[in-house]
This record gives sequence, C-alpha cells and structure tokens, in this order.
Amino acid sequence: SGACKKVNGQECSQNSDCLSVACDHGYCVASSCGTCKQGNSSGTCSNTPSGTNNGCGAGYTCDGSGNCIKTNGQTCSSGSECLSGICNVHCCANSCPTTCTTTNGHPATQSYTCNTSGSCAADTVNDCGANYCSGGSLYIRGCSNGSCTTSSPQGCGNYICSNGACKTSCSSNSDCATGYKCSSGTCVIDDGAPNGTPCSNGSTCSSGICSQDGYCCATVCRTFGDCKSCSTGTCKNINNGAGNCGSGYCCKDGTCTSQNETFCMQHF
Repeated sequence: SGACKKVNGQECSQNSDCLSVACDHGYCVASSCGTCKQGNSSGTCSNTPSGTNNGCGAGYTCDGSGNCIKTNGQTCSSGSECLSGICNVHCCANSCPTTCTTTNGHPATQSYTCNTSGSCAADTVNDCGANYCSGGSLYIRGCSNGSCTTSSPQGCGNYICSNGACKTSCSSNSDCATGYKCSSGTCVIDDGAPNGTPCSNGSTCSSGICSQDGYCCATVCRTFGDCKSCSTGTCKNINNGAGNCGSGYCCKDGTCTSQNETFCMQHF
C-alpha cells in the first residue's frame, strides 16, 4: 500500500500501526497474545502480571503464569483455585484464625471463615466445657491458642472437690479430705479422739491406743486381771471395786485381792 508499518517489538497504539496488524498492550507482535498474555519490546508475548485481569471473566484475575484464577471472595474447595493460595469456604486474603473466647461461663474456641468479601468473619463457637472433679482432684478447662485444654490434676488440700471446684469451708466432716475434720468451718488435721474418749480400736484415738476397758489412753493399759482403767485418759489403778479379777477377788491399789481379806469384806 506504500505505507510504512512498525515491526514487532515497536511501540504502537492500534493494530494498524503494525505490519503484523497486531498491537497488544502497546507493542507490535506477530498475533494477538490472548488471555493473561501481553506484548513486549521483544515482539513476543509474556505473562500478564499477577492480579491483573487481562481477558478473565468476573471473579477471576491473572495468576502471573498466564492463567486465570479466582479472586478473593469467590467460592473454592482448595487454595490452588485462589490467587491468594488461601481457601476457607471462599478465597481469602488471609488465613482465618481460631481464637479463644467464653460461652455459658466456660472457656471456648471461636472459629472464623472467609466471607464473600474475602475477609475473615466469626463463625462457630465451641464450648470447652466446665471444670470437673475426678478421683478427688480438680481438672480445670481452658483455651490456649484457639484449642481447648484441660489442666493436670489439681489437689484441693484439706478439702474435697465438689461440682467442679475445691471447697474452701466446711459444715461437716464430709466436706473435708481424708485425714481431716471440720472444726469451726475449717478443715483441720484429724488427729483422732482425745484420751478418755470411748473407743473400740486405737485407730480412732489421737494416741493410737485403745485400752482394754474401751477408752483412748495415753499408754497401754491392761484391765482384765490387773485392776486398771483408762476412763480418765490416763491408766490408773482401780480401788474399792470388783474390777476384772474374777469371782472371789476385788481390786485394791491395782491388784486383785481375795475377798476374804478385810479390804474386800469392808467394800462388798
């Protein structure tokens, strides 16, 4: 036609500027580059930069490798479908966290999912549960870094664990741990009954000794045949009594004496 035309790689503003009749993104090329491709100063086609919509449909953009890929907010099933590489129901700008919160008075986890705007939005709250008692110990529920936690067993000291908490006062011995008793609203060490208290075995006595006549005693106290008693808490001789001497005898100064003797005759 007698007109001068630009060769491939020359800058252009329209197809008619080029000998090839193909001006793509300001450069003459052999033929139109197509979706997610663009002309360059070498007269060839190169990939359109990531995030630029060059021929992709709505909701898509170029991935920088010559392909169309979903933009944030589009539904997805895997991160490979998304420009961001992150899929959480929708393509998302950032990974959605799981955080800690509370519900029903308990620690809980709060999950987030991506919405149609490509942003994280609060979704499901999961109750971590209440503190509980097991084996006499307290277990404390918690939340850390978006995960529910349970503590190692926590002892309750002098008190029992009840309804997910350690008691801190008592109204009866049943509120106290083994080996403790309730005294004026406080659980204290149960050191046993004082001497002189009726008993059936030494385990209930503070001294650990239950005398043969059935009293907590400071020392071992034999009574059968020995004319001794611990009814006062201290082992003492029985006087002026039959004691446990058997027929025909009575107690005098802790010794069995014949009832034929003057002492016994005066007292029986």
